Amino acid sequence: MSDIILNHPALLFSEDVATICRPLLRLGISYFAHVNVTKEGKFSGISNNPGFAEHYLRNKYYNADIHLAGSKKLAKYIIWDLIERTGQSEKMHIEASQFGVQHTFTMVEKKKNSSDFYHFASQHSSPAINHVYLANMDLLKNFIEFFKGSICASVTLSNAYRLTFCIDKAAPGYTVKSNEYFLNDFNNRLEFINEIQKHDVNKPRPALSLPPQQLRCMQLLVEGHSAKKIADILNLSTRTVENYLAHIRKSLKCSNSKQLIIAYHSLFL
Repeated sequence: MSDIILNHPALLFSEDVATICRPLLRLGISYFAHVNVTKEGKFSGISNNPGFAEHYLRNKYYNADIHLAGSKKLAKYIIWDLIERTGQSEKMHIEASQFGVQHTFTMVEKKKNSSDFYHFASQHSSPAINHVYLANMDLLKNFIEFFKGSICASVTLSNAYRLTFCIDKAAPGYTVKSNEYFLNDFNNRLEFINEIQKHDVNKPRPALSLPPQQLRCMQLLVEGHSAKKIADILNLSTRTVENYLAHIRKSLKCSNSKQLIIAYHSLFL
């Protein structure tokens, strides 16, 4: 098993995979993985993070990953931040973040004899990247097609799908705190999409030139800090921070902080 993992194309040809995935960096997406799972329980895949790929395979986390949630529980799009995991599934999630794989978003394609899972993630700590995923779903779908073509054109990388791992039939699978919670939050992704559609990140924007302190306020907001916390960090009054953010929202034609976060990713990542 050790030799199979060390000879996996994700490890041997990691630079080639990184080159294919480079366009995603423009959206702030630093991680991509494709997984195929057959009805017979055969697992195969490839990712652009060789360190996590090796760790994942050695720990047999394919026995506790999202693809084992069950077909009835899977929507086409999955926001991992909405799921409360338990057991090995949570352990895998925590360890993934240590490799820079955070705030994962998954697109699922179900076929007759197998299912494909396309995972996108970021090394940034802010959950605002979830809005970027949803605002750019067409681009992510286009990337998937580009990825498929690139893999098919590469003899070395396509070998990744010849290296299969058997999913343990006795494994507990993808475990969450509540199946009902699991289902409801998958379906509630429409609430996120409706919010995104109010603010089209692809519209032309005026050039933005901010004083360093205002730019820092915007960055801290994107990282998830409140105006009061930003004021404490920058040694400013809360009113000053609120005025700065109001000025930036007006400049970018954003009506609220969520839209401002989307605009930040569009402009700076």
